[in-house]
Amino acid sequence: MATDSANPVVLDDSQTLEYIIEELNQELNNKIVISDEEIKDLRLSRDYGIKNLQTFFQHLQNQYLISIYHSSDDHVYLSNEELRQL
Repeated sequence: MATDSANPVVLDDSQTLEYIIEELNQELNNKIVISDEEIKDLRLSRDYGIKNLQTFFQHLQNQYLISIYHSSDDHVYLSNEELRQL
């Protein structure tokens, strides 16, 4: 999954959120984990009727469902605005 501006990330919204995060983790060195186990099997198109992750995070305003590990000792929850900037 390419992340440079010439080849932006394209996500299949029929995949589960867990799968999407796993794909993103290949580019982000496994820094993202799903904090809320209940959302792991959600599919963006079926369960939210939306087509991209930005809309997904807007839909979940101020809910902290994904955490970012910066190191083995440092665990930080990011806001949806911060997640969109990744």
